Amino acid sequence: MCFSAPRRDILLSGLALGLITSCSAGPKINLPSIVPNKSRDIFLDYYNAAMGVNMAQFTNTQIVAIDGIVLKIRIASPVQSRGHWPIVIFCPDLGTTAQNYDNLTGAIASLGYLVIIIDPQMAPSRNSVEAILRRNTLRAQYMRFALDRKTEILRVLGDDDTSIDFNSMGAIGHGDGAWTALELIGWGRGYGRSLDMADARIKAAVGITPTIAPNYQARPANAVSPAIYGRGMVVNSYDGIARLPHGTALMGLGLPLSSPSFGNLLPSSQPSAASRGEKYRKETLSACIATSLMFFDWCLKNQRDRIDELNQINGRSIPLINQNMIFGRS
Repeated sequence: MCFSAPRRDILLSGLALGLITSCSAGPKINLPSIVPNKSRDIFLDYYNAAMGVNMAQFTNTQIVAIDGIVLKIRIASPVQSRGHWPIVIFCPDLGTTAQNYDNLTGAIASLGYLVIIIDPQMAPSRNSVEAILRRNTLRAQYMRFALDRKTEILRVLGDDDTSIDFNSMGAIGHGDGAWTALELIGWGRGYGRSLDMADARIKAAVGITPTIAPNYQARPANAVSPAIYGRGMVVNSYDGIARLPHGTALMGLGLPLSSPSFGNLLPSSQPSAASRGEKYRKETLSACIATSLMFFDWCLKNQRDRIDELNQINGRSIPLINQNMIFGRS
């Protein structure tokens, strides 16, 4: 393996402030509530943390895959959190860099997770549907390769790894990277029905505003495989969540989004005229982060009450704005 000299940055990252304007509330889905009364509001705690200053330390390194592709790696680790940190691997959108996601990955890390951002330095390819599918599957393979080498990668953090929970791993991605994360739990746009990118080490995956491939009908990548699926969640606009395929058991969070980049708070390979005029940028991204953290708490930290709290999100207003969230399962 080839490692570059590690470089550490300590970043106190906060999200850029978005404009708050009035708008009609989004649609609701009526789901039964089974949540007991509790004094602590976990969603609000995580939301407020994401709205504020995130305490995360960033370390850069790289490895070389067996085909010669350089995998640039940026690690976000908590500065103040105690206890065991589950590992969450993050795959950026195509044409973006790991540093562009510091607001997102720093917020997740600061609340007790070790985030490994993997950015394969791949040459541009054709934008045909076939090329897109092949590219996503290759990126999933690189993710699995990095997981195989996780012990070596994390040595840049020092010899003390007692704070890391190597037995609890999840994945998260944005744009095209969202499909990469979903392929790791066996659901996505696999290149050929015979390929199975599901990785039993990945217990949960979150896909944030997955890129839409034209003339393509999503299907399970391992439809003929007996592999056990991990849990999955997709974050998208109201309309995007309404189009989740039935029978996949994917969870969905619908937000009042008009662009896949949350108004340019996240980078995106998908040009959108609505990006500059996106309303509630900071609020919607903080809601996305808070819900993703609750989902990972449930799946990776075995905090079983989180699923009840997730169900309570459906129909709830995002703090500070008059817009509802949708949460449900396909």
